[in-house]
Amino acid sequence: MTGRSVAPAKSDYPGAAAQRPLRGEPRTAEAGLARLREMGAAGCCLVGHPDYYPRFGFRNTPGFGVEGVPAEVFFALPFAGHLPQGQVTFREAFGTGH
Repeated sequence: MTGRSVAPAKSDYPGAAAQRPLRGEPRTAEAGLARLREMGAAGCCLVGHPDYYPRFGFRNTPGFGVEGVPAEVFFALPFAGHLPQGQVTFREAFGTGH
């Protein structure tokens, strides 16, 4: 790992965490997804705006989500086509309470 990461930031949407790049990395969703692929991630999930994230291939996935988070704002993007199932928990720093 190179020490580059994303960090949680406060959001106006209660229970959601916005992401911000660290150390001068590009501020694009494509750059973040490319970085995850480089790291060998199987995919990405997030809480976000329903009009924004589908343009990157994210979709709502029945049977996969976060307790207390509306399904319409929870998205997953599998990199290998496998659709995940189950409940997601975020680290405390993301402020979701879950």
